[in-house]
Amino acid sequence: APMAETETTAPSPTAPTAPTATPAKEEEKRVQVQIAAKGLLAERVKQSPNGMRTLSFWTKLFAPLGKVMTLWCKHQNLPRDSVLFFSSGPLDSDATAAGHGWSPGELVV
Repeated sequence: APMAETETTAPSPTAPTAPTATPAKEEEKRVQVQIAAKGLLAERVKQSPNGMRTLSFWTKLFAPLGKVMTLWCKHQNLPRDSVLFFSSGPLDSDATAAGHGWSPGELVV
């Protein structure tokens, strides 16, 4: 079966900033990742209340992105091995937001 495809793109210049709370350790800083289904997959995934086929997750900068990928697939009732995730290129499950140069509080679509 062909692999389904999703995409995350470079951070939005209008991304909201994270609320400032008590000083956090570096590994506790987070980035918001919004996953948008592309191509044939867009027809199979759940539509959000705003009519978009996207889902957002907050993840720690140094947590493996595979956690977000697995949660998205679980939410969509899709096998994890049937979906490819992209940003400026394919995303590896072991990669982190920090490793991609994403900053705390950024929205990555």
